[in-house]
Amino acid sequence: MSRTLKGTAAGLAATIPMTVSMGVLQRMSHPSTRIAPSEVVRRAEKMASLDKEIGEKTHETLTGIAHFAFGGAAGAGFGLVGPFKHPMLAGLLYGASVYGVSYIGILPELRLMPEPENDRPQRQSATFLSHIVWGAVLGAIYGFLTDQSD
Repeated sequence: MSRTLKGTAAGLAATIPMTVSMGVLQRMSHPSTRIAPSEVVRRAEKMASLDKEIGEKTHETLTGIAHFAFGGAAGAGFGLVGPFKHPMLAGLLYGASVYGVSYIGILPELRLMPEPENDRPQRQSATFLSHIVWGAVLGAIYGFLTDQSD
């Protein structure tokens, strides 16, 4: 199996604990707010004028598909830049980088998320910490799959 495919598999698997941690952290601080991936998809639906046609169940399905697709694609990128001497540490740094590029850069620029200073701090904190979880799990799984465990 190629490093890219191992990264994809690790990224997909790491998206599970990431999503759980994001939901728990955000719901503890602000239960009525959508988690970031749901907000991104909701805004994309609005931009495509589909928000009134898409029900909540379909929205949740689209959010899950988009979130796992992004997790797998980002994991593939991690695999491309490997191998790593310390894959878990590399994963932590990579997870923080994915958060920065996405939530500080690209998503606000595309108007799919507010800029961090204009968003609720609790959602930004939950989103950042969940990317740290994703990165750590990504690195651990990738290290296991490539026999490069820390």
